Amino acid sequence: MKKQNRRFIILSLIPPIFCFLVWTVYPTLRCIIQSCFAMPNMTVPVSQWQWVGLQNYKDLYESSVFMMSFTTLGKIWLYGGVICLSVSLLFATILTSGVLGKKFWRSLIYLPNTISAVAMVNMWSLYIYNNKFGMLKKIFSSLGMEKLAEVNWTDTEHMFGSMLVAYCFGYIGYLMLIMIAAMDGIPKDLYESAFLDGANAWVRFWRITMPLITETFRTCLTYWTLGTIGFFIWSQLWSRSQDLALMTPALYMYNSTFANSSTDVLVKNIGRGCAIAVIMMLMAMFAHLLFNVILKERKYEY
Repeated sequence: MKKQNRRFIILSLIPPIFCFLVWTVYPTLRCIIQSCFAMPNMTVPVSQWQWVGLQNYKDLYESSVFMMSFTTLGKIWLYGGVICLSVSLLFATILTSGVLGKKFWRSLIYLPNTISAVAMVNMWSLYIYNNKFGMLKKIFSSLGMEKLAEVNWTDTEHMFGSMLVAYCFGYIGYLMLIMIAAMDGIPKDLYESAFLDGANAWVRFWRITMPLITETFRTCLTYWTLGTIGFFIWSQLWSRSQDLALMTPALYMYNSTFANSSTDVLVKNIGRGCAIAVIMMLMAMFAHLLFNVILKERKYEY
């Protein structure tokens, strides 16, 4: 029986291990190797690759555009993270407190997450931010705020903030569902006992809810960080021509890999694009390790 079980386990592990090696390990190793070469396009044979060592990484370090993209990435992570995590936590707390119509509100808040990024960008830029017939235009006009009504929310000055608000609008519901699932698993007896002992809602939240959903909060923070590192679609759709205000490492990587222009932003170099991918991978690994250290797993008995 033990031999049969061992054989079954080995045969069951072969397909996932094979898929992991083919679709994860091989592309990763190839990307790391290609980051040390210069090549004009992705179809050239290996014999035409030009060895440059760490020159691609050096060029990225010396590129003001690439360093600017990290600044933009940090702002998206910090400002957007504060908005998404705090609002998601607030909604999750409200919906698990016994509010009427919990399923309806939960579905309504999550609904934007089911809409594609392209549709969301069109909706916000054409029907909400438009300074001629958009929703904000009508709201501010009805309130007598004519200056705000005339603001072009998609121009260079307001572009970043407008994009971030729209992006967070579609992301909050996803994090909220994860937090709701964790909060629903907390025994109600703990809250009842704390209430009988005189603890108010604020004390119950910080003394019971937050400690028991620390792992879930860490998961949400990790998801947000990984999504921010790969922030691409919204920057690509929201930016205007060569404007660098929304340039992120992922967008810079795309431009380096597929662009046909000869500007500093759009120099086509497959090796440089692979170097950016390696840097992004290292950032994701470092963030994951850092969060595991800061938000350590704790065992609570109840």
